[in-house]
Amino acid sequence: QERNLLAQLAVALGLQGHMAEALVTFEAANQAQRNIEPENGDLYGDQGIWWAEMLLRLGQVKEARQQTEANLLVCERNNWLDAVSRCHGLLGRLHTLVGTYDIAATYLNRAVATLRGGQLLGELARILLFQGELARRQSAWDDAQRYVDEALVIASSRRMSLHFADALVLRGRIHLDRGQASQVDADDTQRRWVEQALDDADAARILAQRVGYPWAERDAATLRADAFSALGSAESAYQASKEADQLTHRLQRSP
Repeated sequence: QERNLLAQLAVALGLQGHMAEALVTFEAANQAQRNIEPENGDLYGDQGIWWAEMLLRLGQVKEARQQTEANLLVCERNNWLDAVSRCHGLLGRLHTLVGTYDIAATYLNRAVATLRGGQLLGELARILLFQGELARRQSAWDDAQRYVDEALVIASSRRMSLHFADALVLRGRIHLDRGQASQVDADDTQRRWVEQALDDADAARILAQRVGYPWAERDAATLRADAFSALGSAESAYQASKEADQLTHRLQRSP
């Protein structure tokens, strides 16, 4: 169907960083949806999830949550269990970002239970990263590391380069947090964690550049800037921050 093809094209454009084109294409998919089913309104199901994820990448957290909550009702009504689990996962991510961690954990646990039961490993890797980020923000670093390690195994075995790059960045963030939380007199321990964060950032950057995934490339640059700053390398931190800013500008919705 035209709607599905347009939505898939919009996702591909967005992942490559062509946000203006992606948004126009999503709007076209949404219009096709209204033409087909005017009584159902905006995109729903997997296409609705993809749109909400695009909104989230653009920082439109409120709009992404509203879209996903409405979509969840449609998916539950139609008993689309896979799509329900994806909605739960995205809502968990959204609640993590605004700091409602208990609600986030509930949604993420529901998503993981469904995905494990259905052997949907590709989607599971992504939700595990959401769980890892939630644990990281709560300073539960061992749990966060465990989630990321499982996601890396899945992503590696299935050649999921985008998830693998995201997982490397998150693992680096966990290492950096651990280093910064080290005792003041534990300089060697702190430096070891921060250097591991830099290693992960460099690996994520190389992979992201190779597969054309500017989102992970931007996140890796930001991680590098923070890690260099923690090491006291002001010039390196400045250069990495400049690179991150340039990538962020590229990923804005305007061409």
